Parts: sequence; structure tokens; C-alpha cells
Amino acid sequence: MKKIERKIIASLSILIISIIVGFSLLSLIYNGSALLEAIVAIVVIVVLIVLLVLLKNFYHSFKDNN
Repeated sequence: MKKIERKIIASLSILIISIIVGFSLLSLIYNGSALLEAIVAIVVIVVLIVLLVLLKNFYHSFKDNN
């Protein structure tokens, strides 16, 4: 159970950090250039991929425990 709790805490902290970074990057988009928008889009895609991998790992860990 402790492994699952650690994974949940780690994923929630990563999610909160990514939300904060996303909002700060969105504020830069409205004041920035097209190149900055492209960089932000790439960063958002990478963050989404990481979150999907984390969710997949959670699903498999819960499936293995139950």
C-alpha cells in the first residue's frame, strides 16, 4: 500500500507542477511570439504524454494489487 500512496503523491505533485507551469506558459503566450507559442505547444504535448504514462502505470499497479 505504501508504494501506491507514494505513487499517488508523486503523480499529484507532478500534476500540480504541470498545471502551474501551463498557466505561466499561457500567460507568456499572450505576450509572446509565434516561436514561443510553438515551444509551449511542444511542452504541453510532452506533459500530456508523461501524464498518460503515469495513469497507465497506476492502472496496472491497481490491477496487479486487486
